[in-house]
Amino acid sequence: VYCYFDMPKPKFGFHISYKNSGDVDDMVVHTVYSGTMVQAPCGYHPTAGSPGSRNTYLWVLAAFDPVVRKYDLAELDPARV
Repeated sequence: VYCYFDMPKPKFGFHISYKNSGDVDDMVVHTVYSGTMVQAPCGYHPTAGSPGSRNTYLWVLAAFDPVVRKYDLAELDPARV
């Protein structure tokens, strides 16, 4: 879950979520402002601020299985490397 803050309108950003990992033809783009919350349940989920804006957010990572809890994991999309 991403919670965006310190981005009062007219400042904004974009949160992009792949519906299927690696499939850039099937994704959802959310416009985000202060107070926007976005759940990214799977796949890659890049985020970007608009020109002149800071892209500020707090994110929370959770998992049901302790084996898959990797809080320091950051991976590039192999289809875009």
